[in-house]
Amino acid sequence: MDVAASTDLHERYRCELRERGWLSDTAQLGAVSRLEQLRGELIARLARLGLYGRLRRRVWPQSGDGAPRGVYLWGGVGRGKTWLMDLFYDSLGATARRRRHFHHLMREVHGGLAAIRLRQEPVRLLARRLARRANLWCLDELQV
Repeated sequence: MDVAASTDLHERYRCELRERGWLSDTAQLGAVSRLEQLRGELIARLARLGLYGRLRRRVWPQSGDGAPRGVYLWGGVGRGKTWLMDLFYDSLGATARRRRHFHHLMREVHGGLAAIRLRQEPVRLLARRLARRANLWCLDELQV
């Protein structure tokens, strides 16, 4: 899909539906609205932080730093959760972001913990390292 980065998710969603010959879905529209809200909050936050703030945050990540609350998509198999997440992820352009399958992230976490197991507070240390990698994490196939 070749849609300008400034195009909101509603337009991206409609464009993808046309290209694929799919019909709109009420539940998906609700998810798109919430993801677009989050997208706007993330873009506004990055603009507010400026380049220096983003760099500082990457070096010294802090909890409770005013980051917007994330979105949890749930539903049956084949409802388009991954597709919607990918539309959202791709809409953020060059933002420091990572998209991982939950099981891959957990392997990464366990490997990271094994490498630093003798350090004091290894979970906190690993969490800081992960936070330095990205301002946004999109996890696919998270099972609660």
